Amino acid sequence: MKQYKSLFIAALGLLALGACSVKEDVSLDTGRAIRFTTNLGGYAVKATDTDFEPGDQVSLYADEPISKYNVKMDYRDGQLVPEQDIMWPEGIEPTQAVNFLAVYPYSDSWEYVSDANVFSIRPDQSTHEGYSASDAMLAFYMAYPDCETVPLNFIHRMSRFDLGISSYLKEDITEVYLSGVYGKARLSVNYSMRTYTVGEKGTVKMGCISRENNGKYNYSKWSVILPPQTMEFKILMTTASGKQYTYSLSSWNKGVEMESAFKYNGSLALDSGSEPGAFSIAVTEWTDNADVQFGSYIPDEHHSEGDWILQRYNPELDSYTDLFFQYENVEGKESFIMYLNNPENTLYRLAYTRNSINYYTFGLQGSASGALGDGGYRIEAGDSRFSFASAGDLILEILPYSDSLTVRPDNDVWSLIGEFDGSNWTVDFPMERKRAGVYSATVIYFGEQFKFRCNGSWEVNFGLPKNWDGNVALTMNPDNGKPVNPVERNGQNITLESIGIWAIELDVHNKTFRAYNAGAEDAIFDGYRSYLGNWFFYHDADHTYDISITDAGTYYKINFDGVPMRAKYDPVDNSFKVGLQKMDEVETKYGRAGIYFLAYTMNEETQEIYGQAFGDDESVTLFTGKIDSGSKDITIRPAVFNGYPFSYYYMIFMILEGSYEGQYGYYFRDEFTFPQTWQNVND
Repeated sequence: MKQYKSLFIAALGLLALGACSVKEDVSLDTGRAIRFTTNLGGYAVKATDTDFEPGDQVSLYADEPISKYNVKMDYRDGQLVPEQDIMWPEGIEPTQAVNFLAVYPYSDSWEYVSDANVFSIRPDQSTHEGYSASDAMLAFYMAYPDCETVPLNFIHRMSRFDLGISSYLKEDITEVYLSGVYGKARLSVNYSMRTYTVGEKGTVKMGCISRENNGKYNYSKWSVILPPQTMEFKILMTTASGKQYTYSLSSWNKGVEMESAFKYNGSLALDSGSEPGAFSIAVTEWTDNADVQFGSYIPDEHHSEGDWILQRYNPELDSYTDLFFQYENVEGKESFIMYLNNPENTLYRLAYTRNSINYYTFGLQGSASGALGDGGYRIEAGDSRFSFASAGDLILEILPYSDSLTVRPDNDVWSLIGEFDGSNWTVDFPMERKRAGVYSATVIYFGEQFKFRCNGSWEVNFGLPKNWDGNVALTMNPDNGKPVNPVERNGQNITLESIGIWAIELDVHNKTFRAYNAGAEDAIFDGYRSYLGNWFFYHDADHTYDISITDAGTYYKINFDGVPMRAKYDPVDNSFKVGLQKMDEVETKYGRAGIYFLAYTMNEETQEIYGQAFGDDESVTLFTGKIDSGSKDITIRPAVFNGYPFSYYYMIFMILEGSYEGQYGYYFRDEFTFPQTWQNVND
């Protein structure tokens, strides 16, 4: 069942006054149904240690004049719903108090106002089912007729025993039993709520709720629910190799009496070739917020209501860093996905949290034998660490309904697909992997629709959420991680609200994307590269510059990746100079556009522009050059304007006519280091 915050009852009896006031001068409606709640947090969950689960049942009793005995109540959505309505009777006096008593679990054999009721714990509590069926609780409330809601706040009638074992044996403890234990108790189904043991002593199997190996010893924690009794039983421990160890609590301290609603936290150590070390115990109220877990059991709410976490272990600090999975539900298949960059020999464990309160840790089946390869692994409750054999990018997927985790290399190829360059959804534009789960591509955007898809297939594709009705947020700053936009599987087509050269970055882990300007700062319109190819004004091995003499030896024509420039040639010293000029004109979907040079020089400290030239003016020289004899290489130097040499050059794309007339964009902002040599490749 469910153990949650309890109150210790030291007195023989309990008086729980109703929250509703005693009203003498009121007019009460008769025939009103009573609503019953619990102190279980107001949400429905399944079989945790802190809450009821759907389908749990309790027995309800109500004194005169309601007079209801052993009415079955079901737990539903934070309430206890009786199988028949419980009504305030007609004519009841406002000052008439009614006592309500509830017992968990429901039994048709409970006798009201009796000490003869016998409750038995399960002898095997190594599973969640055995553990959860071993608790008994009672709730009492005294209410007046103006109460529309009666809170039934349950209190443990059993005790809990937790045992932490530090094993230096270099092998796991696989089973723990308690012998000499009373497994039955009499419950007072009345307001005194007494509990005392009956019957013969026997053996009960404990459940392992966590494991950890810190390199020095194996630590495991075990738990069991017992009727309150004297702690004189024996602890029997079995290792993976079959060795057995026994520790008698009667030799430690006789006469320790367990009490209802208390937890007893014991600890001992096992060393090779020796008997178990000294036993110690701490006693606390049984008020845990945390749940316990057994075997591979994972409650239903873990499917969607909480966070699955992969915790990366730091051995130097003996601490963990949380890496979060993302929940997915595609066509009814629920899972949690993570894109992980896995360094070699890194240790992890799995964890689950909900509302930052309940906390579980898990290991993986087979992890004890070494690093985990690609494939599927069963999730097991515990605290054991594991590692992955494959270093680099991995895709992890938790399938909670099958209690499994799959591991595979991240070989996925993500791409943009849409109307780019007139492709009409026929061409995938691959994206570059920046890091695990994050991909980026730079596109020249003229208002096209597009989506993201994986491995060239529509089976996995992302678009804007289906209910999206706003604009896509853009940023001009590539260093700014915001703003971001959500995406979802099989979403709607994406349209950016501004044309230009945009770097589009997809985060498939968090299901978001962002678009930031990939041209120069404050670009309004970009598009040159889609018409004339990539043109960057700097020299490297990937760019060629064709030199030929034209105009009867008066000019050199210099082509920069196919973009022509006119260079005035001086045959006396075999040199030339390039003046400011319009490079070309092209027809675009936005109108006729001209391509120009812009050059300037700037004080690097003050950012003040000393000289700037733009347009079609041959009287302004951009740079000068000289052809060396023999090789015909060109050595160029910056020209001087207003007394300052140019150091920066732009290419400008200007719309000359049409609805976008006057809009322009910058294409590069690269410092030109002088002197610079361009080689003639057409000897």
